[in-house]
Amino acid sequence: MCIFAKLANLKKTNPKTNTSPGYLGFVKNGFEMVFGKIDMINIISFHFAIVAIIVLMAGWNLAENKGFVNVVGDSYSEWLGIMVDAMLLYFINWAIRREEKDKLINQFASESNSFALDATKRLRKKGWLMDGRLNGIDMTHAQLDKANLSKAALQETDFSYASMKESNLVEANFFNSNLTGADLSNSECRWANFENANLRWVNLEGATLDGVNFEGADLRFARLGEINESTVSLKGALLSQNLTEEEIALVQGSVQNIRASMEEFTTDFYRELFSVNPMVEKLFISNIKSQVIKFAQVFELLVTSLDHIEKLLPALKSLGKRHNNYGVEEYHYQIVGATLINTLKKSLGKHFTPEVEGAWLKTYGLVTMIMVDSSKGLM
Repeated sequence: MCIFAKLANLKKTNPKTNTSPGYLGFVKNGFEMVFGKIDMINIISFHFAIVAIIVLMAGWNLAENKGFVNVVGDSYSEWLGIMVDAMLLYFINWAIRREEKDKLINQFASESNSFALDATKRLRKKGWLMDGRLNGIDMTHAQLDKANLSKAALQETDFSYASMKESNLVEANFFNSNLTGADLSNSECRWANFENANLRWVNLEGATLDGVNFEGADLRFARLGEINESTVSLKGALLSQNLTEEEIALVQGSVQNIRASMEEFTTDFYRELFSVNPMVEKLFISNIKSQVIKFAQVFELLVTSLDHIEKLLPALKSLGKRHNNYGVEEYHYQIVGATLINTLKKSLGKHFTPEVEGAWLKTYGLVTMIMVDSSKGLM
């Protein structure tokens, strides 16, 4: 198999004298469009295998027609050997590179900062950090403090709770990635792309944000520090989930109309919830009377604490984690939210104006986000 190794190491054409990629380069580009990055040695071995197959089949067919199969059988066994060698070379080389890539990715996603930094350098040297090969990998809790991730292509990657303090993220691409709870404090983020990224609870204090693209990003509860909105793109970004004073007043005012009949309101809520969605009832381990009391207590705490949401966070985080233990999933919150709005509408009647409904939807959205994020360990 030495011939394949020699062919794989042919000198590259001088780009100053000839900009044409040549046949092998053309084929390699075509393969990469379909299959992704492929080593040149695999392209060469693939060609040898194809040639061997064609010669073997054509020659054998000719020999069979002429009646001298036995005479040429030995010579065609050599072509068969070439084909087998070529295919073996292809798969051996593919397996080696696959193993190397997997090891580097595991090291890159390591919770050991020294391991991760070493992997970052090697991935950059190979070009894998910038060519999109690492898109979509699991980087949760990765330790990449002071890492050089400039121009890195890490779209649709999960960086939740990763640490990238003091890292170089200049022109890095985090499009549609999840960076919930990540620490990017004091990092260089100039011209980085965070379009459509989930940046809830992220720490960007002290980070350089000139030219950053936050379009469509979720920045609710993010610690941004000082941000110059004239130098960054925030089109469609969610910057804050905090309720306005008017929205708080609408929610608290609407509750005054049902506080005297809170038990009836809560009972109606559970009756409708179980009637429309009977599969939800099995999630409630306590009896309905006990559940009605608990719901009323949480409901009252929520409404009275809306103007000091930071005081409500510990209770909602604890509640979210408990609900996760009960088997509550994210879509269950949507079911409960729809039932709550319907119950409020029936109880308040003409007082349930579009403005009141909007305030309640925003309030429930805030509560849901905190509980879901805490159930996932993201805050």
